[in-house]
Amino acid sequence: MHTVFQIQSAPGTTDELIETLTAMPEMAYVYHVTGQFDIIAVGYFASSEDMRRFSTERLGHLRGVMEIRSVMVLRVAKRAHEWARDIASDDDSADADEPVTPTN
Repeated sequence: MHTVFQIQSAPGTTDELIETLTAMPEMAYVYHVTGQFDIIAVGYFASSEDMRRFSTERLGHLRGVMEIRSVMVLRVAKRAHEWARDIASDDDSADADEPVTPTN
């Protein structure tokens, strides 16, 4: 079960909440974002029941969580995230002043 969580954090708790989320094995991606929500977190679960339990028993009780919305992914039509790893690898070896050109 692939789930996207939109999380609104209490003022002053976003960084701590992000740190807590990144330490959770269920979370594959944790983003600090702009807009109505402060954090987008993507998690993977064995079943919808496991996701429900995680959301209600763990995520909902974390310090700083004000609101959570969850979206269960029904189908992944396209996933193209490998470019980020390629750019990071290129950037590590390139001069910081030179632009990085993505490869595939």
